[in-house]
Amino acid sequence: MRNSGIENFSENYYITYSHNQVNEPSSSMSVKNNASRLAREPLIERSPIDFNVVVDTSQLTVDFGKCKSVLNNQPASFTIDTKENVGPNDIRVVITSPSGHHIQPKIINTQTNLSRIEYTPTEIGEYYIDIFFANQLVKGSPFKCNVFDPSKIKMMPTFSGFVDQLVKFEVDASQAGTGQLEIAVENGRIPCTFSNQGNLRFIPCFTPREPGKHEISVKFNNHDVPGSPFFCNIVDLSRLTIPDINQPYSVYKTNVIELNSSDLNNNDITLKLTSPSGMQVPISRSITPYNTLKVTFQPVEIGSHRLEVTYDGIDISGSPFEIKVYDASKIVVSEIKGSEVNKPCEFTIDAGNAGEGQLEIAINDGLIKNQVKQIRPGQYAVSFLPTKQDTYVIDVRFNDEQVPECPKRIFVRDFNSARLSRQIDDSQLVGEQAWFSLSGIYDINELEVKVKSPSGQEFIPKIQKINSEDCRIEWIPYELGSYTVLAHYHGNTIKGMPFKIKTFDPKRVQVYNINDGLVFKSNMFCVDASQAGEGSLEIGISCNGQYIPNQVKPIGNSKFEVHFLPQEAVIHYANISFNSIPVKNSPFAIKIIDTNLVIAQGKALTSAIVNSTSSFEILTGNAGGGSLRATITGPKGENIPLKLNQQTNGDYTCEYTPYSVGSYRIDVLYSNQPISGSPFYVKVFDPQSVEITNLPTELNIETASLIEVDLRKAGNVNFDVKITSPTGIDVPVDIEGQGLKQIHFTPKEYGSYRISVLIDEQNLNGTPLYLNCTDAVLPSAHGDGLLHGIEDKPAYFFVDSQGLKGNLEVNIEGPQHFTKNVIERQLDGSYMVKYTPVEVGLFKIYIKWNGKEINGSPFVSYVLNPEKVKIVGGWQSILDYNNCLNLKLYEEKTIDFDTTDAGPGTLSCSILAPGNTKLPFKLDNQGSFYTLNFSALYEGEYKIHLLWDNHVLPNTPITARTTHLSDLNRVEISGYGIHEAKINQETDFIVDGSRAGDLHGLPEIRFTGTRCDIDVRLQQIGQNIYRCSYTPQIPGAYLLSIKWNERQIGDSPYKVNIGMNSDPSKVIVSGEGIKMGVIGQDIKALIDTRRAGPGELTAHCMGPQKVAFCEFFDHKDGTFTLFVKPQESGKHVLQIKYNDEHVPGSPFIIKIVGPPDATKVKVMGPGICYGVLNNYKSKFICETKGAGAGQLTVRIRGPKGAFRVEMQRESQKDRTIYCKFDPTEAGDYQINVKWSGQHVPGSPFNVHIFNTDEELEHFLRSNPEAAYAVQQQQIQNQLIS
Repeated sequence: MRNSGIENFSENYYITYSHNQVNEPSSSMSVKNNASRLAREPLIERSPIDFNVVVDTSQLTVDFGKCKSVLNNQPASFTIDTKENVGPNDIRVVITSPSGHHIQPKIINTQTNLSRIEYTPTEIGEYYIDIFFANQLVKGSPFKCNVFDPSKIKMMPTFSGFVDQLVKFEVDASQAGTGQLEIAVENGRIPCTFSNQGNLRFIPCFTPREPGKHEISVKFNNHDVPGSPFFCNIVDLSRLTIPDINQPYSVYKTNVIELNSSDLNNNDITLKLTSPSGMQVPISRSITPYNTLKVTFQPVEIGSHRLEVTYDGIDISGSPFEIKVYDASKIVVSEIKGSEVNKPCEFTIDAGNAGEGQLEIAINDGLIKNQVKQIRPGQYAVSFLPTKQDTYVIDVRFNDEQVPECPKRIFVRDFNSARLSRQIDDSQLVGEQAWFSLSGIYDINELEVKVKSPSGQEFIPKIQKINSEDCRIEWIPYELGSYTVLAHYHGNTIKGMPFKIKTFDPKRVQVYNINDGLVFKSNMFCVDASQAGEGSLEIGISCNGQYIPNQVKPIGNSKFEVHFLPQEAVIHYANISFNSIPVKNSPFAIKIIDTNLVIAQGKALTSAIVNSTSSFEILTGNAGGGSLRATITGPKGENIPLKLNQQTNGDYTCEYTPYSVGSYRIDVLYSNQPISGSPFYVKVFDPQSVEITNLPTELNIETASLIEVDLRKAGNVNFDVKITSPTGIDVPVDIEGQGLKQIHFTPKEYGSYRISVLIDEQNLNGTPLYLNCTDAVLPSAHGDGLLHGIEDKPAYFFVDSQGLKGNLEVNIEGPQHFTKNVIERQLDGSYMVKYTPVEVGLFKIYIKWNGKEINGSPFVSYVLNPEKVKIVGGWQSILDYNNCLNLKLYEEKTIDFDTTDAGPGTLSCSILAPGNTKLPFKLDNQGSFYTLNFSALYEGEYKIHLLWDNHVLPNTPITARTTHLSDLNRVEISGYGIHEAKINQETDFIVDGSRAGDLHGLPEIRFTGTRCDIDVRLQQIGQNIYRCSYTPQIPGAYLLSIKWNERQIGDSPYKVNIGMNSDPSKVIVSGEGIKMGVIGQDIKALIDTRRAGPGELTAHCMGPQKVAFCEFFDHKDGTFTLFVKPQESGKHVLQIKYNDEHVPGSPFIIKIVGPPDATKVKVMGPGICYGVLNNYKSKFICETKGAGAGQLTVRIRGPKGAFRVEMQRESQKDRTIYCKFDPTEAGDYQINVKWSGQHVPGSPFNVHIFNTDEELEHFLRSNPEAAYAVQQQQIQNQLIS
């Protein structure tokens, strides 16, 4: 501390000082009086004085940006700006590693107030850095530093793969610390995804679309990981090709043929070359740096050679190839005659001894047109017309090889202005290339072209030089609206500029509100073209290949409502195009249904038993393939569960279980429309609630009898009673009452009466009943033994003599034997009869009193044996080792019974669920076989009580318990094979029940089709996991049903489409028919499917308003000729599909024009008029605009025969054709002008050429009509010029 001075003001002292060592915790100061004045005075009281120094750390600045994330084992540093003049001892830094250890940093003072802290981390993880200044913690401490190490990343690369197949590799970043992992394939050009395997382990994958080496870069926090980048070689095995095989080859020279063998083994390629004389030509082969096979040979003969190419012993496509050999040195070119502007330059070429090949004549590298006339085979006369001042280079090549003494040069001059040679269409599709061409552009640097977009943005399009005077301007419009194009050449606006084009985008046409419809009911959907630009919207509704009427109603802002009235219950298609191009997803399928064809049938539509499953059928037939929905409403308005099962034929089975009596409502909707008869009303009743309240013990002959049955708790039921006399006659009954039924009848016969109580035409449980009818004045018999008995057990009945005296005689006759009986007299005078039946069946009991049968004799006793009621398969088949029946919640259980040997009787059942509640069940029988069906609805123990004719079966009641629940909803079905497959190609899918709980058995799989079924093979690949594979043989639509534990799983049944194993991309379409055509005339296209595999070829051509008829001619070799007959002019869209997929180039845009009309062709010019030979102008013009599509032919015959006619036009689309001929002598000339074989107006033109002007004038004076025609033609010629 430096004392700055002391000032005395009265009794006070003021001290000033500066503190230099801020790292000292405190300072002291001795204060004295001024030494000069108070030299011997003692220290002032309380001196020295101690005090603490507080430093303001908020002024410090820590530059920590580069240390937030650093590399492990690499030096790291940051700086501290103290803003004060202090030393390094004022700063203290504590660095704590992830493991808790401290790192000693190095503090360097780089400037007076700037310190750099350096340290080297040795652990991966998060470091904490505490910074102290003057023992005070700096604001922001502790600072965090993430330390990572890319070298710890382990990568398992993949170095090879295939086009259109997934390529995977592995990356393990678990030991590298925190950071960002970046994976790029081909600098990000190819999308790459990855799956997270957990613990920072990843599997990146990508799908290459083209062959070659693909660079794969893997970076961690922008640092390359070990092994990155690496290269993966992608191979395309599609084909072995020989490009440019049709080019000619030079004799005596080393020629090269390069085979594009991709990544194939070149050692498997064999080649053989044979000369025209049959000699084998030596060849040599080598592998190029581009992995192609290079073949060299040196022919010594002129002519066609034969090249055979095989791969592994098999000819490749096109083999053997024809190799044409030539000798360009045999070509002789004469000297050039003529060198004046606008006058022909001529020379001859002799190629007779050079062999076959392409003779190329290029004037100024082909920029100048030339005309070639054959003098004799192999000899040609060539002429061209120079049109501007320039050096003209005449180059003659034979098969692209320069011939001797070429090129030749001559010099001429001229100048032409630039012009628009090909204008773009007024409408242009967004996203597709737009272009036009300019002619007369010799210096492209002087050309300025600008395009203004609809948004007002100007840009310069791509300019491409075509030749010395032509260029092509192209760009791709991405905006909707009007584009303006302006071009200047040498500062002048080019003629025809500026011009505008309007763009459109069919993809932006939206179609919505497309819904299923009903037959004979108007169907409507909407089309919104407001975002698609300007254009024409074409809408057609087709049904069974025929178009039906529709009405389009504008609703504003380029939006429309489309209405049509369907007449058939089939799928209708809405074909929607914008400017003749189909909109997205067109055609749209609309299901049309007919609810009158949907029929519901079955007893369950009218009546059902409570707690019992009932079912009915719904037949959809040819209703149109709509969606079916059925609901059931209970008596209180509650929804009742209904199970809807679709059958393989498309019909449905509906099941439901009512749980209370009353009236139920069933609604059946087909595509949200009620079917015929819907809603249905069902009466649900409970036969278990029916009680017989009044039943006499016996009947008296000729005495009215009454039986009462209480139905009041059973609901609304169909009730009936059937009483059968001992002789089998139906006894008339009278039924009275509503809820309590009173049955009145009078027995007329003695014996046992059978009384059947029928509820909904079924016997009430416990019936039929048997009552004995006797005479009151005779002895009577009674007792259970008269009615029924049990095999091998005593049966008893009693005979009451009623005080009468006599002799009792009893005989009992069984089905096979008589049964002994014992008669015992009782104290009251009655008799007890005992017998033991030894067989089951009907026993007749004959009772006689004094030799006469008493009333009711013979009595019929039904003898049975409950122990002979058998479980089909035995009790052990349904019970476990604890004699317990295992159940699963909600899973239907079935038990089958065989009562063949149990005697006459009826099987009945009751099931008590947990809580002693009754469980609903279903008990059906067919003869002596019964089937019991029920489902456990609660967890716990059940008791199943079984009785045979009211006798308890042995081993009953059966104890049943629920086991662990299996959840079939958790069974997963996955794989390509549940949706579609190709014939003769194995396809699979996976059934995964590993998460579904306790499953039994195997999945049950049925694969059915209209023509055949498909076998499915199961392979277990895990616990309850199965791979299911199949190989279809016949294409078509199939139904795949998958069940487990007798229940459908997933979305089963699945609709699987089996298609042909084909590749539509290999279908080749060629011919002029895919470019343009004429109304009413067939246009043709050749379609080659030989390399595409088996499949179905279809074509559909739509014009602006009408469908063009399409027909195929099958050549039986995999090729077809397509005939299309357009009915209207304009753009047509031709869709060609193979197995319902577009072939390359489809859809094709075809321009259809009107038929040729020769009457619209106009011929004018001096060349069709009289004239004088030495100054005769032989030019004339043929204007074909408006004449439709056709071909112009001009034939001229002079005094000595035919003349050659030169014809040319400015461009291919120009309809004006310039004609010229060169007459060499005077005489009569006939000019025949035809358009598609028909003479045009005025043709043939008869022209006489005179030797002198005097001869012409004399002729015109003597022929006024000819003079007038010449005058009119001269006027017309002036207008043309």
